[in-house]
Amino acid sequence: MLLQMRYVLALAILGACGAPQGSGDRGHHNPCRGGLSTNYNFTENIRKLCVRPEDLNTAAEQYSFIGRYFSAHKAFDQLMGETGPQDIYFDTSDFRAHSAIEYIVEKARGSQIVIINEAHHVPYHRFFTMLLLAKLHESGFTFFGAETLSHSDTVLNNRGYPTLRSGYYTREPQYGNLIRQAIKTGFYVFAYEARGGVDGKLREIEQARNIARVLEVNPKAKILIHCGFGHLIEGKVEGWEKAMAGRVLECTGIDPLTIDQVELSEHSDKKFENPYYRKLNYKYFKVIRNSSVTIPVNFRIGGKSSDIFVYHPRTKLLYNRPDWLFQFYKPKFLVNDIKISFPVIIKAYLAQENDEIAIPIDVIEVEKKADSTALALMPGNWYTIVVENQNKQKQILKLKF
Repeated sequence: MLLQMRYVLALAILGACGAPQGSGDRGHHNPCRGGLSTNYNFTENIRKLCVRPEDLNTAAEQYSFIGRYFSAHKAFDQLMGETGPQDIYFDTSDFRAHSAIEYIVEKARGSQIVIINEAHHVPYHRFFTMLLLAKLHESGFTFFGAETLSHSDTVLNNRGYPTLRSGYYTREPQYGNLIRQAIKTGFYVFAYEARGGVDGKLREIEQARNIARVLEVNPKAKILIHCGFGHLIEGKVEGWEKAMAGRVLECTGIDPLTIDQVELSEHSDKKFENPYYRKLNYKYFKVIRNSSVTIPVNFRIGGKSSDIFVYHPRTKLLYNRPDWLFQFYKPKFLVNDIKISFPVIIKAYLAQENDEIAIPIDVIEVEKKADSTALALMPGNWYTIVVENQNKQKQILKLKF
């Protein structure tokens, strides 16, 4: 029950502290951004400008934008609090782990709508969704809806990459790369967020109706939806009656396959984690079943929320970055090429994209010359590297990697 209450609390906080006007994620005035820029801020500035408890949500997002993965977890956990005693007993001896990607792809073959969630401060979840894209496309999925996208970016698919006006959470590099990869793979990427600044029940209904409109034009379309937190809950939700996933069933008659990434993911400390997650230890993404039943274990304490729960392995640092990044990218060190004073924020853009508006492929903050933090880049490309410090000094590098 305690974890269920935390889930509802997260939804309430995010409802009150949505993205800025016009971002596409909420579309209402946001009182929780304070004086923070919605682009890329130095750690020092994020700390100074987050003075109220609710500002910790903003801080978590902003840390994720500049590659401060563990700082993002810490800020969000400070806001949400502990999940409960760590000594709760659970019998995991009968658990059987399966490859999450293989299991999801198999189940998705019989589904027309797949909904997968994320925590908005956790790029790891976007990375996992990106790993699913090619295999789901092979299974007939051709539409990709992302909660954060703005309806005003009408040329996103033709341009091939998101810009600073495409959405709010898309400013985090792994979200931007998820959108790029979806378009490159052959998906039509679309916005489904509610317009007009509505909240609560009406927001969930309008999201579902926007998804249903895809099927009105393309009745046989197979759709992948990437949403935040509890929008994939299939049961009752306090205040909303039903979340977006439940409204999708109402609007379309289609029972979506729902995939939760939030419950079985790491936090800044075990005391903030799902009690099951504390006991599990796998090296790769897993879906877990009991040996005697065919459906996955329900890891939501307090009630069923989704069909599948994805276990995410704990993150280790590699090149001072999350190790999972380097399953897909390669490390690039630039500290010896930097001629301006530290600390700096380094943004890496694909050379063929407009670096004045594009979302960077990667962003890192480097505090000093001895810092060993690496960019995570896709090899075989020309890059424009923009280095900036707090004194507004800027250095531009061009490189082939």
